[in-house]
Amino acid sequence: MKLIRRYVSKVSDRYYLHRYIFPFNKKNSNRQTNFQNTIALFSFPRSGSTWFSELLLTIPNSCLFDEPLQRNFIESPNVLPDFSRRKLKEVAEANFYFFQPIPEDSEDPGLRMMMKRLLKGQLVSIGLYNDYGIQRLNSAEIFLIKFNYGMLLSSWVIKNFQVTSLFLIRNPYACIASILQHKLSQKLTIPNEVKVPAFRYNDVYLRYESIYRSIKTTEEYYTFLWCLNYKEGIEKNKGGSSLIVFYEDLLLNYEEEISRIFDYLKKPIPSGIFDLQLKPSSSTYDHSLKSIAGQNQLEAWKKHLTSHQKDNIGRIIKEFGITLYEDGLLPNKALI
Repeated sequence: MKLIRRYVSKVSDRYYLHRYIFPFNKKNSNRQTNFQNTIALFSFPRSGSTWFSELLLTIPNSCLFDEPLQRNFIESPNVLPDFSRRKLKEVAEANFYFFQPIPEDSEDPGLRMMMKRLLKGQLVSIGLYNDYGIQRLNSAEIFLIKFNYGMLLSSWVIKNFQVTSLFLIRNPYACIASILQHKLSQKLTIPNEVKVPAFRYNDVYLRYESIYRSIKTTEEYYTFLWCLNYKEGIEKNKGGSSLIVFYEDLLLNYEEEISRIFDYLKKPIPSGIFDLQLKPSSSTYDHSLKSIAGQNQLEAWKKHLTSHQKDNIGRIIKEFGITLYEDGLLPNKALI
C-alpha cells in the first residue's frame, strides 16, 4: 500500500510540475519585480498570518508563495535544522538556520540571486504554491510571499528588492500560547546548556547571547525568537515605507484596517473580503474555533498558559526591553 501511495504521489507531482509550475516559471522568466506586483508579508508563526494571507488572496489574479524559508521543525536551539523537510533546495544549500538573519548591507551574490529568483517566480517547488490552489498560477500577476521565517532578513529584502512590505504582529503571549498547542513545539527539546550554533550571520543571536543561554523552557525559547524578530524586523522598519498591521486591530476594527491596508497597497478593496472577517483560516486548530465564534481571540491565551509560563514569557520580554504589549492585551502603538 505504501508503494502504491508513493507511486501515485510521484505521478501527481509530475503532473503538477508540467501542468502548472514549469509553465509558470517560463511565463515569468523576464518578470521585473516592482511595488505593484509583489507583496511581502513578514510575520511570526501563529500571528494570524494565514488568515491575513487569505484576505490578501482576494486580490484578483494573485497567488501565494507560502513559507519559502521554512525548514522542518525545531528540535533543539543548539543545532542547524534537518533539511529533509523543506520547500526549497536552495534554502538547504544556503545552510540557513530556522530564523535566518541577513544583514541589511550584505552583498552576498548567492543569496541575492536566490531571493531574486524566488520573487520572480522562478523556483521549482510544489510545496511553495499548492496550499492555496496551484491552479491560481495560470492567471497569477500579483505575487504574495508570506515570510513567517523571514523577519530577520526583512530589512535586507526591502533594501535590495522592489517589494511592497507588510508586517503583521500579534501579542507575544497569544503567539506563544498558540505555539505550545501546535505541532511547532512538539519536537523541541531544551538541552541543559543552550548555546548559539554556528551559522552565517549568527552575530544577531550572539548580541543577545546572555538571554539565549538563560533559556530553560519551550515558552522561553519561542519568546526569545519573537523578541528577536520584533527587534530586527518591526523595530528596524518602523517609520519607513513598510506598513505595520496589528492582529488585534484586524479583530477589533476590521473594516477600518482593511481600508487602511488597501489604501497602502494602492489597490481597490476586493469584493467579498468583508465576508471573511470571522471565517477561520486553514491553519486554525479546533481549540481556537470556539474563541473565533465568540470573538474572544484576544484573551483566549490566558486560559492556555499557566502562571509559571506567563512569568517565563514576561521575563524574556523584559530582558529585551520590549514594552509594546505591556498592558497584556493591546499594543501601545505610540511606540511604533
